[in-house]
Amino acid sequence: MMLLRWFRISRNLVLESNAILLVTGIIFLADVYLHIFVKLSTLEFFEMGNYIVSLSAWMSWVRGLTLMVYIFEAILGIRMAKSPSLFAFAGYMLIGFILLIYLASIVISSIAYLDDFNISVDMLLQKLWLGNRFDKVESLFECCGKTGVIDYVETIENRTWSRESCCGMETCHGCHDIIHKFLWAIEKEIARDNIIVFIVLCIAMLIMLCHYKDAEFVDDPYESESSDNDDDDDNEPSTLKDPGQQ
Repeated sequence: MMLLRWFRISRNLVLESNAILLVTGIIFLADVYLHIFVKLSTLEFFEMGNYIVSLSAWMSWVRGLTLMVYIFEAILGIRMAKSPSLFAFAGYMLIGFILLIYLASIVISSIAYLDDFNISVDMLLQKLWLGNRFDKVESLFECCGKTGVIDYVETIENRTWSRESCCGMETCHGCHDIIHKFLWAIEKEIARDNIIVFIVLCIAMLIMLCHYKDAEFVDDPYESESSDNDDDDDNEPSTLKDPGQQ
């Protein structure tokens, strides 16, 4: 806390930082919508949720709910800038720390997930190949076989390649690398979103902490003469006196 004594943060900066927090949450909530209803809707036949965890339906719901809490955090911070209270400040910091821990765990797991991701993509392609659904993959990604047209030549199965994408030459590109790059790009987008959200939240919480580091508890200045009014006053939440007003 010694370092925080060197900083003086205005109430306007608290308001602006949480406004940025709010806009960031809305933007990346729209990105979750994009992943679910645009990219995943075109790849519905993949059934990739069983293999690529970050693209599964339940993980998309978790991301969406997390960003909803993130937006609530921003709204709470904006309210704090206008009418601060001890309860709101404690709630803001508690929710913020929980979000930071969650976001950090997602980012770390995404980095450590690379080896498992490669295996998952291989299993996904193998399932599509054995299920005779590879023609859809070839038409969508303009590729041929898992590794190339050789998959159709050197096989004991009676398979015919997609006329739209397989040219019948060994130089045709296989689907493995193309799909791997496509799905890994989505993984990187999700990791990027979490990193940006983490950084913006850290900055907003630091600004909030710096601003209210010298805040004082303020009780109701009016004391009621009757015991009934005294009981009502005891139920009033404690407020914080803005350090800029001291």
